[in-house]
Amino acid sequence: MVEVHIRHGQASGKAGWGLTEEGRRQAEAAADYLRANFPQLSPICVHSGSRRAVETAQILGLADIEWSKDERLREADWKGAPEPRRFEAWAEMYTRVAAACESWDAQGADRVVVTHGGTMRMVRAYREELSGERFHLLFEEPYKYFTNCQMIIYSNENPANQSVDLEELWVKSVCPWDIGRFGHDWMQVAT
Repeated sequence: MVEVHIRHGQASGKAGWGLTEEGRRQAEAAADYLRANFPQLSPICVHSGSRRAVETAQILGLADIEWSKDERLREADWKGAPEPRRFEAWAEMYTRVAAACESWDAQGADRVVVTHGGTMRMVRAYREELSGERFHLLFEEPYKYFTNCQMIIYSNENPANQSVDLEELWVKSVCPWDIGRFGHDWMQVAT
């Protein structure tokens, strides 16, 4: 299994929350990275449905791939209207994102997911079984962990010897438009 989570490219409210020119460049760098590092990847592809995620997915240009929308991947909800608004609790968001991950696991296919920083935090919490202090680290320096078009990649293939073990999981973080930004090395998930 290879599961690639990509945060959407830079977007702007001035553009109706569509991608900016910089966001398009970021998405093109993500597309180049996918083609160079996963040339045989034939994944199931999903996005959150937001305009910035859809535009990022379109730029990825995975050949002959049909993208589908999964509402569970949306950014955190604002509750209530018009005022006062209440931000969705992280526990609520975790529950819906964990349900998406569980349904993907049941399908057992490779996957490319275009979503949001908050959603990617919940995926990491679920996949890496983060709790307590380790979970809260994801919120201390959000842009350290989730910048635009950053990828979090999970695999059951051991990068040292290419053996596949469905009970093991490796992860790496990549910022394709700024290679120096993150470590880019595979790490085994300690659960």
